[in-house]
Amino acid sequence: MKRTMKRINVILAGLLWLNQGLPAAAQEMPDPSPFPMEETAEETETLTEPETPQAADETIPPEPEEEAPEPEEPEEKDEPETLEEPETESPAWADRLIVIGAEAIRDKDHVIAVYEDMTLLGFSGADALQEGFAYYSAHAVHAEPDGVVLAAEDGGDLKDAPNEISAENNPIDQLQELLAEEAPVPSGSAPLIALIDTGAGPDIPNPAGAVSVLGDDPSDDNGHGSRMAGYILEEDPSARILSIKALDANGYGTISSVYAAMRYAAEQGADIVVLCMAACVSSENAVLQETIDQMAEQGITVVGAAGNSGLNVKYFVPGNTASALIAGSCDREGVIRSFSNYGETLDYLVVSDSTSEA
Repeated sequence: MKRTMKRINVILAGLLWLNQGLPAAAQEMPDPSPFPMEETAEETETLTEPETPQAADETIPPEPEEEAPEPEEPEEKDEPETLEEPETESPAWADRLIVIGAEAIRDKDHVIAVYEDMTLLGFSGADALQEGFAYYSAHAVHAEPDGVVLAAEDGGDLKDAPNEISAENNPIDQLQELLAEEAPVPSGSAPLIALIDTGAGPDIPNPAGAVSVLGDDPSDDNGHGSRMAGYILEEDPSARILSIKALDANGYGTISSVYAAMRYAAEQGADIVVLCMAACVSSENAVLQETIDQMAEQGITVVGAAGNSGLNVKYFVPGNTASALIAGSCDREGVIRSFSNYGETLDYLVVSDSTSEA
């Protein structure tokens, strides 16, 4: 025990001696740490981002797994809108062929209109028309170029006539529309006279009707048709006149327009058909000739003008048709006038200033 106390006193004395040898500043600042600090070499301080302290027991829960999205039902897609192609007008054919009773139509893209056994075809140029005519002449009952018709009184040049029609505007389709829409002509005691011309004025007595195969306007924008109606009424004031417009404001028409008008007249029960016009004969079996012959077989009287060209009537239709009554013009002495057509099929000479007036 004595030894132990002696050691403690020695230690305390040493501590006191150490404390007296320190500077004053050190004496005033006791080391707060209960353990002596060892000196360490100064190290270059480096700045690091502070780490977020975490609790020792704290565990980071795993991030929740993203649930796989449920498959979406495919949306019903609207069917793509069909864009309508702009309507384009069909070509206006200047070179056309009338074909009746064909075994088969070879040129389907060139069909303008069809009525019963008659087909109207269009061709691009005279050479194509000639080739088509040669083909259908051998494979149809009749084939004929759709030529120009001129009011007989005008005496103009057929070659100068406007001569283009299309699938949107043609007399064959117009005929079918008339037959479907127009009411039948009422019957009467007086004969029904179908005047196929440039139309007729609205002041004609006893009108049986007025239609057009050239469009919707049946009025007379030339004057020839109205004069013909006046001549008819001078001879028979009780006549019922059915005006069928097949010639335009210049007095021109086509084989197809006159054909359509004649078919309409027959369907309406005409007793007499008046054709004060002329068309050059283009083939031996002309379409208008055949149509006139069919009318005569049905008991319909067809009256036609010889024409005012001063030529043989055999070159013109209806003048060359034996089944029609053809009238020429003469002076008061009965001498045929120089402008009047002549020939074997001429049936009458009438004192007049025109074969149309005859």
